[in-house]
Amino acid sequence: MVKRNWLPSPDALRRRYDYKVLFVSWADAARGQLAEALLRHVSSGTFGSFSAGVEPADEIHPLSYVVLSEIGVAFGNQRPKSTLEVAGEGFDLVIVLGDDVRAVLPHWAGSATICWSYPAPGEVPEDYGERLKGFRRLRDDLHERITTLFKTPVEQIGKKALELSRRRFTSP
Repeated sequence: MVKRNWLPSPDALRRRYDYKVLFVSWADAARGQLAEALLRHVSSGTFGSFSAGVEPADEIHPLSYVVLSEIGVAFGNQRPKSTLEVAGEGFDLVIVLGDDVRAVLPHWAGSATICWSYPAPGEVPEDYGERLKGFRRLRDDLHERITTLFKTPVEQIGKKALELSRRRFTSP
């Protein structure tokens, strides 16, 4: 069982990064966790990568571990966190990872906020094989967008993130 009172270390939140990004999903068990780990991996830690959820789950979804391990990416010390735990932190960009979240959190105060529309993993078919396929598609699409974002000059990231938000994700 994961303790809810864990916060990202003060050093991690205060550290000077080229850019600080917060990914917000509903439960912070799959979409946000995958995005956080992928950005940290792609940027080799030069970007501050964080995630949080509106109603955080107790643990990271098991298929999230599976699909990241397939490409050699680790979660490290990540765990589902509440948006309240990171409220007040200064983020350069907040990426809301679904229309379900955008409906209740259309803007993050003090930060550029955009939405990348992904369905909640619970909307993926119940069949394990189909669900795994859906998680892989989510991972691959996030990886592509995040890699594109990371290769963008810092002063143009907001514009590029918005551009990437116009591309629709289609589940299998």
